[in-house]
Amino acid sequence: MKTLIDEINVKLQLDEVNKVIELLFSGKVETSDYQFAYNHLLTYAELEEISSFIINEKNGDIPTEAKAWRLGVFFPKLVAKIGRELNLVFISESGSKRSLSLKTFEKMLEKISKRLKLTFSQNEESARKFLIDKRKNG
Repeated sequence: MKTLIDEINVKLQLDEVNKVIELLFSGKVETSDYQFAYNHLLTYAELEEISSFIINEKNGDIPTEAKAWRLGVFFPKLVAKIGRELNLVFISESGSKRSLSLKTFEKMLEKISKRLKLTFSQNEESARKFLIDKRKNG
């Protein structure tokens, strides 16, 4: 696993073998740091031709405006620039049981593009396994 960003509350890693980018937030995250991390995710996704992502925000205190930016600006840009099916695993404490806010998030992503496939997992290990299996099995 190659570390791309390792700050106090943001970590971005690249699994070069399995072609997966992992983004982890923890603690209080400023909107500018949030956007910086997501924009770097996009840069590396383009450079390394990656379309599988693990996002873990469950331990991050993230402003609502940052989350709105992610939905309204970042994800449409990601879909447009990558140009193929994207697999996103979002880490949530409840795994497959989703809160109303996560269900809303899921519905909004579906509206952005049918190429953006969203899955929920309780931890990075199961998320990684899911994406690796999906890549191997097509």
